[in-house]
Amino acid sequence: MTENRNKELNDEMMAKATGGWGEPEDPKYEVGARVSLKFGNENGAVTTVIGTIISRESTPGGWFYIVRYEANGITYEHKYPEIALNPA
Repeated sequence: MTENRNKELNDEMMAKATGGWGEPEDPKYEVGARVSLKFGNENGAVTTVIGTIISRESTPGGWFYIVRYEANGITYEHKYPEIALNPA
């Protein structure tokens, strides 16, 4: 363990040590991919809708995706974190 005490730090190590978020991981979904979203209501009923990713962006908190989907005859476009999506 003491052999690492005087080790020179590279840029990636310094970014992490100073609170930086470094390089983002690869996105899980590509633009155009079909994904499913689950919505719950106050009664506990869960509805699953299928949408298409139309855009994505990397943030310090992870990947976010703009998903276009239709529900009750209305088309929506909303931003969701990667964790909220599942493959369709």
